[in-house]
Amino acid sequence: MSPRLAQDPFAPPRPSKRLRSWVLALLAHATPLVALVWNITPPVAVEQAAVEAELWSDTFVQAAPRAAAVGPPTCAGAHTRPSAGT
Repeated sequence: MSPRLAQDPFAPPRPSKRLRSWVLALLAHATPLVALVWNITPPVAVEQAAVEAELWSDTFVQAAPRAAAVGPPTCAGAHTRPSAGT
């Protein structure tokens, strides 16, 4: 058989190489996972907290005074509407 006729143009395509596809897919998924796991380190034990906040104080501090009460809003030039019967 001549090399020219080795692949018939009307023949169905050859089966794909699935093993190579699976190996490449596993490699593509495993590489970032390995990189992520490799870079994870446990936290270093610290004697003192990095941030401190004092929520309560021993001394009393007066709060700001209350805002003055404001009446209901009014519209300038508002007129009462006459009833429909007049």
